Amino acid sequence: MTTPLDALSGDMEIVELLSTVFSEEYTRGVAASAHAAATPPPDTRPRKVCQTDGCHRTIVSKGSCIRHGGGKRCQVDKCDIGAKSNGVCWKHGGSRTCKWSDCTNHSKARGLCWTHGGGKPCATPDCNRTSLQGGHCWAHGGGKRCNQDGCQRPAYERNLNFCTIHSTQRPTPPSNGTGGD
Repeated sequence: MTTPLDALSGDMEIVELLSTVFSEEYTRGVAASAHAAATPPPDTRPRKVCQTDGCHRTIVSKGSCIRHGGGKRCQVDKCDIGAKSNGVCWKHGGSRTCKWSDCTNHSKARGLCWTHGGGKPCATPDCNRTSLQGGHCWAHGGGKRCNQDGCQRPAYERNLNFCTIHSTQRPTPPSNGTGGD
């Protein structure tokens, strides 16, 4: 039985696009299949790089990557964010919502939001939680920890990398540096 992905793998332009944009998924999908042995390797032409100095991402359109202005933009007036679907960005309804019943959050992965298991799973065997920074969930050492000595609570950048308890206990510096005189 031929899958839609097998049918697309014969078109070299699509193969190149899939291999650069969705390299991980493409490698697991087409390249891992038995059909991949008979498929010629993707075109090895040098990829075109974004024209912005210091950027090494692949161009999408107009000589730029998505971050630097390539690709379609949201159709809502004065919105410069890249369009997701239906011609609008995630802020204006262009992303999918979580498939969990009665949930209106944006989906991250596998059709689920962060709360309901979307995102990359924890790298610890037999753990079904979502991973954070470092590839593990909070319980297995992922994410940032509080800067307070001996505290292992989750830390947040908005609290200058302190937990919610220690962020409120820090002394606030004087606003003008004169000591209030």
